[in-house]
Amino acid sequence: RLHKTIASSDWSQTLTQAQTDDPIIKMLDMNNPMTDGRCLCGLCVMDMIARIANDVRDVPRRKVLLFVGSNIIVQTGTAPMNNGLSCDKLVRDSREALFDALGASGMTVHSIDPQGVASVGPATRATVPNGIENRDGAALRGQLTQERDDFMKAQGNLGVLPDLTGGRTILNSNEPFRMVPDVLRESDNYYLLAFEPIEGTGEVRHDIQVKVARKGVDVHTARYLGPSTAAVATAAASTPTSPLERALTDLLPDASPPLGMSVAAFAGPDRGHAYVGVTLDASAFADKSGSIPLEIAVLASDARGRRVGGARQAGTIQVPPGAAGMGAFVELQTYVTLPAGDYELRAAVMNADTRAASSVFTHVTIPSFDAGSLGLSDVVLGTRENAGSLPDGAPAIPIVPTTAREFNANGSAWAFLRAYRGGDNGGAQAVSLDANVLDNRGRRARHLSLPDARFADRSADVRVPLPLKDLPPGDYVLRVDAKQGRAESFREVAFTVAPAAAPIVLTEHTPELDAALAAAAAYLQDYEHRIGAIGAEEQYEQSVPPLGGAAAGTTTPARQGINGAVVSRGAVETAGTAPTTRKTRANIMTISLGARGWVAFRDIFEVDGRPVHDREERLSRILQNVNPDSLEQARKIAVESARFNLNPETARIDRTTNVPMTALLYLRGINQSRSAFRLGRPDRVGGVNCVTLQFTEQSQPRLVRTNDGAPAEGTFWIDMASGGRVVKTEIRMQSASAPGQPVIRSQTAVTYAHVDKLDLWVPVVMDENYEVTASRQTLTGHATYSDFRVFKVSTSTDVK
Repeated sequence: RLHKTIASSDWSQTLTQAQTDDPIIKMLDMNNPMTDGRCLCGLCVMDMIARIANDVRDVPRRKVLLFVGSNIIVQTGTAPMNNGLSCDKLVRDSREALFDALGASGMTVHSIDPQGVASVGPATRATVPNGIENRDGAALRGQLTQERDDFMKAQGNLGVLPDLTGGRTILNSNEPFRMVPDVLRESDNYYLLAFEPIEGTGEVRHDIQVKVARKGVDVHTARYLGPSTAAVATAAASTPTSPLERALTDLLPDASPPLGMSVAAFAGPDRGHAYVGVTLDASAFADKSGSIPLEIAVLASDARGRRVGGARQAGTIQVPPGAAGMGAFVELQTYVTLPAGDYELRAAVMNADTRAASSVFTHVTIPSFDAGSLGLSDVVLGTRENAGSLPDGAPAIPIVPTTAREFNANGSAWAFLRAYRGGDNGGAQAVSLDANVLDNRGRRARHLSLPDARFADRSADVRVPLPLKDLPPGDYVLRVDAKQGRAESFREVAFTVAPAAAPIVLTEHTPELDAALAAAAAYLQDYEHRIGAIGAEEQYEQSVPPLGGAAAGTTTPARQGINGAVVSRGAVETAGTAPTTRKTRANIMTISLGARGWVAFRDIFEVDGRPVHDREERLSRILQNVNPDSLEQARKIAVESARFNLNPETARIDRTTNVPMTALLYLRGINQSRSAFRLGRPDRVGGVNCVTLQFTEQSQPRLVRTNDGAPAEGTFWIDMASGGRVVKTEIRMQSASAPGQPVIRSQTAVTYAHVDKLDLWVPVVMDENYEVTASRQTLTGHATYSDFRVFKVSTSTDVK
């Protein structure tokens, strides 16, 4: 409906850019939105949003409005001369009505500016000549100043409603649609509700209750009390708490490095307490091989914020060589005992050597495992048998609980829970059990037959194999029902079936292969420290032969391809609209991010011999002091430059990641375990004898992300005589943006050479080949790099 409405709109009613720039139009005030009869004083936008807010006020669910536009008039001044119409009064009244409607509706407004990275000023518009009569330099500067001020004011206006309602403002992005999923997921995060009590002294405490009129939704609230003045003074004089304690007791969890948790309650050692098993996914702490000492803390608090239980323990995990980083999967087990009730459960983990700590918070409801009633424990999922992996004092269960909820269709996983029958002395009445798998619409996907539970006194173990092989990929819920006479109880757990994984190709370790991998990893580690920031000038020539033809001098692309080569959403260039060749010149800069590798940006300043902006080096100026904001500016420049890429007639190829050093990511020591390597035939590159290493990416998520999760493969040429120097790289990928879209095969080869000025081997030539498999049309690119220079980069904050 949205597309249909946009398509049916009559855009001819709007002034053209040439008309807008005409000083006569401005003198006659013909381009003033305040006097536009179609939306007088700009009120129609605020009035429309207010009507929407009032209409959905009583809708009992989360309400989100996406405002797509480049401006919204929320305030204005009084015109020096008017005929009785005062827009400032009308706008103020409309704004107050809108704010009242939004406050009562509970609706969140997000603003999305669709114009992307905008060019401001008359000199940036090729369609508007500067030679309009009476247009001199002063007039042009005045127009530039006015347009810049109007542009900044419009962007400020777009942030008013999101700031009021807790939404997000998306500006200055050529691909704003990529941020919409994150915008819609924001409602899953924490809400902070607080008030300042009237009482200035005393120990008066108030509760904040949150009620939701939606079936099946549970809302948990935790009390946070600010410390008293005396407590603050005492804390300031005391020794600062450890990172572990801060991560555990701060208002919000610390998610860096990320930490996962699952919790399950079983009947405890006595009738008044339950055993609460805690499983922590601490894989992010396995960032190096060898022994890593960890400290674990768990804290339970009741609804009034009082501590009611906890646990502390220390241990050491062993990370084998090659498994560090994303290849290691580390889960820790601990537990607490708690009486029945609702609790906030917090867990924190700290590396005792580096003092890096993180935490995760959740809520848990502990049922009363009363001997007089039927009861079920929580459901735990696991993929391996328990061979003594659980802590001392924990109930004996046959599987090791896991935090994982996604399982491969070719794998095995089990669910386990414990049933407790009611009645004195274990009860004599029979208990029936039933299990079903429900799909994401609540429909029964599979019924699971359970054997009769064998009770020992009051409890019986229930183990359910998940039918992963029999379920299509998707999201499911396992529901187990128990019935004893008229008493009923059930438990549910969600899980996901992933598509069957491709066969894993293992690295066949030999002394020669291990030596080459180790030498290359050491070379790249030193290389990263020496890079800092390197700039170069790129000369890039692209060629697209006509559909069904071949361009002279081009080579046939390889059957596989690289580097984010995916078909993008959006318009495809039609036949005859793009030239056969295009030559560009650009500044390209590579920045070292230390342990996180490096990032590269391209800024095109000349296309087919014509300048596209002044030759001041925007990238080098922006990146002199690297921080998250400067990197985002550089990314915008790179996206802006990508518009000069040619495309075949039958598809559009996303090449914003085609930078020369991408392939080296797969050879870094921290990433080698993500791919399978094998030795190829010896080869010579530029007179240098090389060992060739061929790789195939295995791990998820991929280092180069595509919508279909396509793996990369390729080859490295290594000069072992010079300590593992990388002389050439080749990376290939085959990917499609979505089912039914054209598949793109691509290949990028980069050759390195020594540059005396830097005393480094750097990329000097890059050759690209892309092929649209359906039409067999190809695109080739050839880039050369020169004028290398080194910049000093000051990293003022952690770059993420």
